[in-house]
Amino acid sequence: MTESNKKINQFLGGRIQGAQLDSQGAIGIKLPHLPMIAIEVTQGSDICHLYANITSLAENEDESILYAMLELNQFGRPLHNSWLALNPKTRMVSLCQNLYIHQTDSVIFNGALDSFMLILEKIPDMLNLQ
Repeated sequence: MTESNKKINQFLGGRIQGAQLDSQGAIGIKLPHLPMIAIEVTQGSDICHLYANITSLAENEDESILYAMLELNQFGRPLHNSWLALNPKTRMVSLCQNLYIHQTDSVIFNGALDSFMLILEKIPDMLNLQ
């Protein structure tokens, strides 16, 4: 296990008893009112990646969601250092955020995760998905 994984496991364990990255360096966190949040540390990396799938766009989906995504990404402030991404193969819209592990302590990690969860609650309204 790398030092990066150990550090993230320490942060996770302090927040959720028994939580830790699996052998691939990933964990999924599911809360009742939010989509699954994936936390991943790529092997040999100093970056912890948070992401959650928000919605899948149908083939004939109105492009207004894409423009809303670009606008939120451009101005960034409502997303608190996160960004929206579209996987063109699956047409899945995801919320993403990176943390530099060696510049992160438990306060920063928990603040980033709390902020990420808050954005997940608000993003359907921001993208007019109701």
